[in-house]
Amino acid sequence: MKLLFLDIDGVLNDHTRTQSGYCGIQADKALTLNRILHMNPGLQIVISSAWRYLIINGQMTLKGFEYLLMSHGVKCYGLLHGHTVADEKIPHCNEGNPQDWDTEEWHRAGLWWRSAQILAYVEEHKPDKWVVLDDLELDVPHLVRTDGKKGIEEWCAVAIKSELAE
Repeated sequence: MKLLFLDIDGVLNDHTRTQSGYCGIQADKALTLNRILHMNPGLQIVISSAWRYLIINGQMTLKGFEYLLMSHGVKCYGLLHGHTVADEKIPHCNEGNPQDWDTEEWHRAGLWWRSAQILAYVEEHKPDKWVVLDDLELDVPHLVRTDGKKGIEEWCAVAIKSELAE
């Protein structure tokens, strides 16, 4: 089993907000993700993005999320493996004063939480190979880090192919 841990904001978009005020999925980024999926047969997706809260909070199912991605051009039918756990499942997450959550210290803690969520998923599911696609500087092996102001680029496809081949 091969897994791709997928962030969305800063990967499938460049953080540009639409008229609704939200960041969407950009067509050119979906095409690049499709190339990655095509180049790596059997690769399954794990949603590690904050967008996973649509599933965690019950607004949609994993299958519904798959259809959301497909409606934005991602060819992922049958490829969603799951999502990482909610932040509060990680010890010490979101403790403290919410006014402090926008500090550099809390930013570093958030990076740690996402890293811990990914590593916990790997430990539980034991994939043969895995790679993380994110715009954050996570402390995990097999990270392919995008520039959050550009999103996924063609070089990411080559880097992911290389990570999964090792």
